[in-house]
Amino acid sequence: MGTTKFTIKIFQEQDGSFYAEVLELPWCFTTWETIDNLKNNINEAIECYLEGMKKDVEQKAVSFDYWTQYA
Repeated sequence: MGTTKFTIKIFQEQDGSFYAEVLELPWCFTTWETIDNLKNNINEAIECYLEGMKKDVEQKAVSFDYWTQYA
């Protein structure tokens, strides 16, 4: 499987914590207190998101081939 690149926007909240969202994957986001942990968590969030989409496609819960497009 090849490598897919995603656009990740990172914001710092007023309390000093961080928030990251993946622009190509709706509702794929994470928050954390440090930037280093945030980077690890966003990778995990992407993996979970794509795994969930794969299961939806296998169960025919979605009517398009999202997994092939973004895998």
